Amino acid sequence: MGHAINRPVRRLDVVEKVTGQAMYGADLKFERMLYGKGLYAEHPHARIVSIDASEAEAMEGVACVVTARDIPGMKVMGEVMQDQYILADDKTRFFGDVVACVAAETPELAAEAVRRIRVEYEALPAFFDPSRAKNHEPIITEDYPGNVVSVSRVCKGDAEKALAACDVVVDTHYSTQFIEHAYIEPEALVAVPSHESKVLTIHGSMQHPFMVRTSICRSLNLPMAKVDVVQSALGGTFGGKLESAEQVAVRAALMALKTDRPVKYVLTREDSIRETHKRTPFSFHVRLGANRDGSLQALHTEAIADSGAYANWACGIIGKASHLGPGPYRNPNVLYNACAVTTNNIHTGSMRGFGTPQAIFAMENAMDELAEKLGISPLELRRRNALRTGDVNGTGQVLDKHTVTVLEVLNNAAAAIGYEEKYEKYNRENHGLIRRGVGIACSARGVSIGSEGLDVARVYIEVEEDASVLVSCGYTEQGQGLRTALAQIAAEALGCDFERVTMNVADSSRAPTSGAAIASRGTFTGGNAIIDAAKHILDILKKPLAAEFGVDAGTIRFEKDRVYAGAHELSFAEAVARCYAVGRHAVDAAEIALVGHGNAQVVDIAAKAVMLHALVHTTLPSRSDLFFGKHNTPRGNRADTRTTGQAIRARRLPGPILSIQTVPTFDAFPDIGKKRRMLGRFRCSQSSKDELDAPRGRRSSAESRIPAGHSAVSGTLRFGRT
Repeated sequence: MGHAINRPVRRLDVVEKVTGQAMYGADLKFERMLYGKGLYAEHPHARIVSIDASEAEAMEGVACVVTARDIPGMKVMGEVMQDQYILADDKTRFFGDVVACVAAETPELAAEAVRRIRVEYEALPAFFDPSRAKNHEPIITEDYPGNVVSVSRVCKGDAEKALAACDVVVDTHYSTQFIEHAYIEPEALVAVPSHESKVLTIHGSMQHPFMVRTSICRSLNLPMAKVDVVQSALGGTFGGKLESAEQVAVRAALMALKTDRPVKYVLTREDSIRETHKRTPFSFHVRLGANRDGSLQALHTEAIADSGAYANWACGIIGKASHLGPGPYRNPNVLYNACAVTTNNIHTGSMRGFGTPQAIFAMENAMDELAEKLGISPLELRRRNALRTGDVNGTGQVLDKHTVTVLEVLNNAAAAIGYEEKYEKYNRENHGLIRRGVGIACSARGVSIGSEGLDVARVYIEVEEDASVLVSCGYTEQGQGLRTALAQIAAEALGCDFERVTMNVADSSRAPTSGAAIASRGTFTGGNAIIDAAKHILDILKKPLAAEFGVDAGTIRFEKDRVYAGAHELSFAEAVARCYAVGRHAVDAAEIALVGHGNAQVVDIAAKAVMLHALVHTTLPSRSDLFFGKHNTPRGNRADTRTTGQAIRARRLPGPILSIQTVPTFDAFPDIGKKRRMLGRFRCSQSSKDELDAPRGRRSSAESRIPAGHSAVSGTLRFGRT
């Protein structure tokens, strides 16, 4: 057990939250602040003929009225697909579209002004059933032929042939519904214009501050360096405050710049339910076959997802559903077709599980039906087919890089709830309308993003002269205790007391971007980035100690706020003071990204250290030691080199002399053996970061929207980037 992890500590935000001192988005107040309000569409699908805001604009206390015409840049937003209108432009696409916004002196005045805006509509045909909308003439946009936003196909073996030969086949249908996130705090953001170095600062409840910044800059034609986004205390999200926070932030920012005053934009509960995305509904047609002994032989699933009026995350959601929908089971033949269809329903997107709960629901119910047909218990059917180490899963991935524990977990769960005894007992006793039951299910789930995109974490660690430690990470605290967990990891990795560590809040000007805190990735990727950075910091601290005490730097240990160097023992603070005192310091912060093949795993630190050493020797005038000596390289000098499939970037950073920025990068692709074919690889160099930050625009064909990793033939996935 470590001295900082696996031990109870007081959460960093606990006092503020339990005493009511925590500042949520709606709590924020600024001088001369205005209040924003949106006018919602009157039709789910209609052409906007005209907007008359003259009466609202003439009201005393109304500072401005804005429409889509006031947006100088991109009028659409979205993290994956940019097709969601911030303010409805040519037409409305669902009842939650906002047509115009008002900024006024009070919330009540803003609401009254909205009611005085007159909009003339020309109603258009609307579709609410994705099965009917599929292959129909385009509803929302010509960009989606047949209204199909994205498709995902997983093919392994010959499912149709195998189903025809099965002893028992279940042929069934399932469907899931829209689900509201229902977080306690609705969306609330404040945009504050500045006359100093920044143009704009955004405060409020959001899950991904850096994407908020990106959307604002794309739409308002602002440089990213001029926009600062700071997360407030967050009252729940569950995936809901991604794009919903972005669109509210852009509207508030637009009005703040137009009036040159802070604008607070808070959705009411009714507004939030009407406007923000929901869990994606699916319909499934499942055919599942097995032999008499219960061994699965084939699965064929056809899934249709309702993306609603906008696509955004649809390709990733159906990708997760199709990849993980076959479940953690041995099955030699899998055909899984999934498509997302656009309708005039409310748009759908990320919510806990990102498409997998729906697919798991369908597969697990089909397993129960199959067990009933076979005359065995649902538990026994799962036992016979659970994946083992070395097996090949539904997408053709060989599970030989870790120990597969599905069967162990299944048996432990069954024993914990007394499943077998209850199953037999209830089957004997159940008669009539009132019955008792017990259930068990399995799921295959991924941690972190995976093949959907670049999967990295970035962190700054600074050890100050007084031995206090400042850690800055772009991940957001959402109530899950992430900031506390990362602070514990930092203390453990550095060998110092937990109380020495201060975790910055997510702030785009103080922390490097790491993507969103989604997919259970915050502790895993953020924690590994901290561990990586801490090793570099310790290297810096060890070298002057090794020189002073005449010991090998590799033998020096940092534990429990103490440092052991041979026969010498000193405190962590004393070690830091010695490092500063001798003037040996790191003037360069190194950002490292590995590009290569293999499973998602933490990269080899030793290999990176050697490469970093070589890079600095090559590009920076220095003595033979990376961390010592004086450098005359101008600030901002950047070097980019790649060796043996790895990319490294080094640059000068201002600030404390013990400073490391590091990026462990996780390969998005699984190792699937000799037949593996890489069609594309992700890297994190300056150019690729610029590509990620740049507007990607809307794509013109359905084919181009098929995401990476969605084609598999004969048990071998073909991975690519489109």
